[in-house]
Amino acid sequence: MLLTSDMDPEQLTTVALRLRDEIAFPVEYESALLSFTASMAVVPLGLRRPSLERLVSRLEAVARRAAASGGNHVETIEL
Repeated sequence: MLLTSDMDPEQLTTVALRLRDEIAFPVEYESALLSFTASMAVVPLGLRRPSLERLVSRLEAVARRAAASGGNHVETIEL
């Protein structure tokens, strides 16, 4: 999940952490208890917008780190 905003990076990270916690809430399905995880990249945007290529490159790096750490990861990307 990618969150972009002009919000303060700390505020945006708080939103991402709350979303991650809500997604992780266990759900019963066909007599089994399922839980989910989410990895999110927080991208505070300033006046200068990054190119799509740079954004995708940074997201790929974050996705690799999140997968290596077991997922359920929130990271702020500085562009």
